[in-house]
Amino acid sequence: LTVEGYRLRVLDQGAGPAVLLLHGWCDSTYTWREQLPQLAAAYRVIALDWPGFGYSEKPAQAVGYARLARVAVGLLDQLGIERAFVVGNSMGGGAALHLAAGDPERVRGLVPIDAAAPTPRGRSCRRSSMRGSWRAARRAWRAVASRLASSTT
Repeated sequence: LTVEGYRLRVLDQGAGPAVLLLHGWCDSTYTWREQLPQLAAAYRVIALDWPGFGYSEKPAQAVGYARLARVAVGLLDQLGIERAFVVGNSMGGGAALHLAAGDPERVRGLVPIDAAAPTPRGRSCRRSSMRGSWRAARRAWRAVASRLASSTT
């Protein structure tokens, strides 16, 4: 499938409520090899290789969390899925956080696993900037919780 201009490897198995699996940095759909068959017994499970990982097309430039979230939403759109349980590991957790904050109506449930914390724009992960990173992460998580709560009422 081509989503947001990227050719992606996508696995789509099972039937039922949708579960979107988002892998972490330097990983691929292989990360979910043990969970896929178990989840597919009761759910429609979708896993993708992010742009630049696994068997997906390699982008010319780095792709940030906000863009990854748009890729995930675009994939759901192409597959005709309105809402999904979103499971993200590491970098995939950061993208899941952005997806939930930006499009809470698309998220049936959010499962971040060792989710990457967002950093303030232009800041590195040096010790001196970690305080700002954690503040940004707290604000982001509060925003996600608030948006998800308001989308269910």
